[in-house]
Amino acid sequence: YSFCTLLVINKPMETPITVRLPREKTKKDKIINDPIHGHMEFDAELVKIIDTRYFQRLRELKQLGSGDWVFPGAVHNRFIHSLGVCYLADKLIRRLQRKRPDLGISNRDCFLIALAALCHDMGHGPYSHGFERVVQIVLNKEREKARDDPEELKRIPHSWHHEQASEVLFVEACKEAELQITADEIELVKAMIRGVGENERRPMNKPLFYFQIVSNKQTGMDVDKYDYLLRDAMFTGAKIAFDVSRLLRPEVRKDKNNNNLVLAYYRKEEWMIHQLFRSRFDLHHQVYGHSVVVAFQLMIEEVLVCARDWLRIYEAISNPKLYLRLTDAVIYRIESLDPDNPPKGFDKDSLARAQNIINRIKQRDLYTSILQDLVLQYDTSMAYRDKMSVEKSWFKQLTKVQPTLKSRKNDFVIVLADRDFTRKTENPLLQVPFYSDRGVSAEACRLAESELQNTTMPAKFWERYARVYVKNKRDTELIQLLGDTIQRIKEVDEAAKEREKEYSISSPIVYSRGGGSPSCSQEMPKPVDKYGLKEKARRKLKMSEEAIPDVVKRLKPPSP
Repeated sequence: YSFCTLLVINKPMETPITVRLPREKTKKDKIINDPIHGHMEFDAELVKIIDTRYFQRLRELKQLGSGDWVFPGAVHNRFIHSLGVCYLADKLIRRLQRKRPDLGISNRDCFLIALAALCHDMGHGPYSHGFERVVQIVLNKEREKARDDPEELKRIPHSWHHEQASEVLFVEACKEAELQITADEIELVKAMIRGVGENERRPMNKPLFYFQIVSNKQTGMDVDKYDYLLRDAMFTGAKIAFDVSRLLRPEVRKDKNNNNLVLAYYRKEEWMIHQLFRSRFDLHHQVYGHSVVVAFQLMIEEVLVCARDWLRIYEAISNPKLYLRLTDAVIYRIESLDPDNPPKGFDKDSLARAQNIINRIKQRDLYTSILQDLVLQYDTSMAYRDKMSVEKSWFKQLTKVQPTLKSRKNDFVIVLADRDFTRKTENPLLQVPFYSDRGVSAEACRLAESELQNTTMPAKFWERYARVYVKNKRDTELIQLLGDTIQRIKEVDEAAKEREKEYSISSPIVYSRGGGSPSCSQEMPKPVDKYGLKEKARRKLKMSEEAIPDVVKRLKPPSP
């Protein structure tokens, strides 16, 4: 500001009046007080990005989507989360810069890492991760429409993730902020946002640890996770136990497996890292996967699918200007539309359905889960299958057992969800590089399973569970029909498992060749009931299933 003094000539005895005249605005460093991290300082160049429309849009996106309908305190947004992630990333890299001048970490490198952390969530849509499911439904519908047009079909993506939108919006924010940044630096920031694998190309030939700070594809330990776990736990009231200050002190070591420079942790931090992964699992169990939170999310997703043409979702995922409009406020915009005069992209039936669902949400007339979480088998191949395709196969199984459910397919929803320790079926601690020697030249290595504190480890690190929601909790006929069908499927599965367990021969049979010499013996696969011996025994002796295994033991197996 510039200052000038005005003197009132007719009244010289009065105090002169000082007036502030505005001048051209320049960005300065900014300090923001945060309930999690305290006072956070941001560079003037980062403030330029913060003060763009693309970043300010994050104020209108709640971090937990529909979570505040169940946990009223969970009204924090992606704006403050992104600031927190940026602060932690800057803190971590600045510490490494001070401690390890031999790494050649420049101030510009620190800025670019902080910039990637700041922009990593720019691409989120309305109501958090549920929007990705909506986009997938929209893409499926578009592909169905274009099935007779091969050229159009090629242009429609098979899947979409919010990181893709984050990269696009980041570039637009840089343009709006008139940020001085090169094309190579833009590619570097994009790679930091999406994460880079061990064997992937790294922009500007930066070492691997640069890409492990914001989105760590190797271990799952990154500042994004640190912030959202602390923030979500605080605002929902969930109890978790890990000390982020200890995890913000990694060292850079050469990985013994591949010679990459990676973020490594002191051997004694094994327990704290386990607590981090455990906290994530607990929050998925208590908060993110809460049955009522999921019910709200399903209803909001259905509203967005009804409004997909009006919101132009398919166009918006590739058009930054349209994407700016997609915030949590779209629900209130839909609610305010005139049902008798729907806008372009809405027909009367779709608008009436969307507004009816919104009214039900506000009256808490929710979709209802009709059974406790049905944990599915720990089939490792299932962990990497697309959940929506598994949901479709589940629907087929239900309708195969009970064909009348085909006519009621719009009255219930099957939902599959995962709970894991970030690495699907694997123990994540086996992927974390540790070091014991504090010397800079010491290498980092992975721990063997026998070296871990096994008394604290779970038996399984991943589970997939299913829920069935009915859209009308007063539809007792449908609830009973679904309950009976699911019970029949469970009984058939359990009976099959029990028979397999009972009829399997526990000890392997050793057959000998030649003269029966032990050196000529080899272990053969467990024999199966190829010749129906169990069924013959059942019919012949008319015995109960419990007695069959004893009979089978007395039957001579076929010659190999």
